[in-house]
Amino acid sequence: MSIKKIKKEARQTLKGLPGKYQLFAVPILLYTLYIWVEGHGAYLYNRGLELSPEADLFPISILLFMTLFTLSATFIMLDVIRGKRQQATFSDTTLAFSRNYIGKLIAVFLLNTLFLFTLFLLASIGLLLLFAAASTGGGMSVGQISLAVIGLILFIGGASCYINRLLAYALVNHILYDTVNQQTYIGALSALERSSALVKGYKGKLFLFHLSFLGWYLGTLLTFGLLSIYSLPYFVTAKALFYDQLLQIRHKKEAQIASDA
Repeated sequence: MSIKKIKKEARQTLKGLPGKYQLFAVPILLYTLYIWVEGHGAYLYNRGLELSPEADLFPISILLFMTLFTLSATFIMLDVIRGKRQQATFSDTTLAFSRNYIGKLIAVFLLNTLFLFTLFLLASIGLLLLFAAASTGGGMSVGQISLAVIGLILFIGGASCYINRLLAYALVNHILYDTVNQQTYIGALSALERSSALVKGYKGKLFLFHLSFLGWYLGTLLTFGLLSIYSLPYFVTAKALFYDQLLQIRHKKEAQIASDA
């Protein structure tokens, strides 16, 4: 499973796909708008101006809709790389909003967020305990040392588990799309568990895959989202290919185990 080959195949897939810009037009525009809004908010904050709660909610709303439109593109690209579609259209951009998917996507998002937030909270508490133990002047008492040890354990444990689960659940929406179409979807928790099982043994590869796009992430930010015209379709397609190839590897292993039994 070569990341280089996956990225090359993604470029080739997009190169010959009619309608790719119609499919990605909305998420690209929303992504660019999100970067501009966040940048403007940071500028105002540095000038000492406070934004209203309504203004703070605006970029969150953009991010939410951008995610859903991007998932629509993801689902279409899965069909494209599997040969089920030969082109994309603008109407495909609303696929994730359809009744078959929207409720399930929200349920998976909420459960995923709950798990990750809990781990993030543990790491944050650990970090606060470390700061509290270190902020006292003079020598550290037994109580302060104990506090620092507890804080260190919580921080390392929470942070490592957070990263682990972030990677484990990275393909959950791809899983959801397939299970809904195959009529095997049985709930948000099951989708998260399937994603975790799928990437088991491949979290390092998945991490390196995301890391290989770091330059594109930075370039997109530096161009205020303009580079997303190329980088967003590229990343979405490459990730769909990563998922599909990993799925094929798992199926081959399961078939081999069944034949050996």
